[in-house]
Amino acid sequence: MTREIARWLALGMAVGTGIASSIAQAPAAGPVELQVDNLKTPLGIDDPAPRFSWQLQDPARGARQTAYEVLIASSEQNLRDGKADVWDSGRVNSPQSLNVRYDGPTLAPSTRYYWQVKVWDAAGNAYPASEPSWWETALLKPEQWQAKWIAYETTEEDAVRHASAAWIANPDAKEAKTAMHGEQHFAYRDTVNLNKPVQSAALYATAEDTISAWVNGTEVLKADPLPPWKQMPWKKYVRADVKAQLAQGANTIAIEAIHYGANPNGAAIEEAPPMSATLFVEYADGTTATFGSGTDWKTAAHPSGDWQKNSFNDSKWKNAVAWVQTPGSDDDPLGHPWIPDSVKELRHTFAVNGPIQSARLYATALGTYEMFLNGKRVGDDVMDPGWTDYRERLKYQAFDVTSLVTNGENAIGALLAPGWYSTPLEWFQQPNNYGDTPPALRAQLRIEHADGSVE
Repeated sequence: MTREIARWLALGMAVGTGIASSIAQAPAAGPVELQVDNLKTPLGIDDPAPRFSWQLQDPARGARQTAYEVLIASSEQNLRDGKADVWDSGRVNSPQSLNVRYDGPTLAPSTRYYWQVKVWDAAGNAYPASEPSWWETALLKPEQWQAKWIAYETTEEDAVRHASAAWIANPDAKEAKTAMHGEQHFAYRDTVNLNKPVQSAALYATAEDTISAWVNGTEVLKADPLPPWKQMPWKKYVRADVKAQLAQGANTIAIEAIHYGANPNGAAIEEAPPMSATLFVEYADGTTATFGSGTDWKTAAHPSGDWQKNSFNDSKWKNAVAWVQTPGSDDDPLGHPWIPDSVKELRHTFAVNGPIQSARLYATALGTYEMFLNGKRVGDDVMDPGWTDYRERLKYQAFDVTSLVTNGENAIGALLAPGWYSTPLEWFQQPNNYGDTPPALRAQLRIEHADGSVE
């Protein structure tokens, strides 16, 4: 019995000690969880009038804020010394603790500001001031960007982008579709004269709904069957390597565009199914040439015979017509069918002389990017800068790279990908929805030295 009483007494002392310890560790009442534009200690705020928020920590029954004062200083020490040398809101009789707007002097770009808040309770007594916090401004204005837009395309990508390929159609397509009960087949032919030996070549083509293609009678692209769901992506080029099929002199390009009548979202009766094609050729001497679809191509509806071969006589065929969208049609414009660029590697070396106080990297892209400094990945974001309507606005990121920049030789690098900017975004696989420029990168590194100088 004595031993049992002793055990319960020991347990009670342990529980009591735990409660006492918990009470002793209770945080002091006052403002906590300071945020600027809904972020804790944000590194790059591109906002000339940021919004301040905080929470009141007070377990007392009926605790509430009746007034606040926001203090901002150029250094943490100034705040602790009571010197709000940037802005002091003064005491404001208000319970507001969310999105209190900055109303001080114009903020400087790429600058760290320190702030804290004082609040008063229901009885008008001041709580202890919050611990100092901080935020950094970003570039604030477009003119603060000194970096240029840079990009890179392969010779083939650049050539296809600038080729004079048009969307063309068969002039008899309306009659052919009215009479059809299954599929429409439209043939297109062109003769390409190559006056030098060929180093490499590629044929790009697309049509509603699918295509087959031949070069000098050899099939290089094969049409896809209509899937059970009866819709097909087609607004993006498909590519075939055709160096082996080409020869110096005259060459025949033959394309069959197949339009499935069962496609519920196909071209209207008044519209001809469109086709586009580009042949890219790099000669053995390093020069290049492109040959694009146009109204000089010959075309026929539901062709017969060996029309894919060089020897076929297409003199009785009609010339193709430029595809024109019917006024009032609900269809989206066809846009550019260019295949999105491959991922690019960009790199630059630079020297830093003198001790470094801080370093910030500001970066964005038409596309997506990843940055590297001296072989190490900058940040852990994925798919920066994020999807927006690139025709209207573009986001950018700010990174603290102080630990990655060294005194002496440095190297900065980037991976640049098409991202949402130019890759297909919808069912028909139409790419390049936001413009006709290639993906591009803009990156600016700001280094502040120990002596206060900035480069």
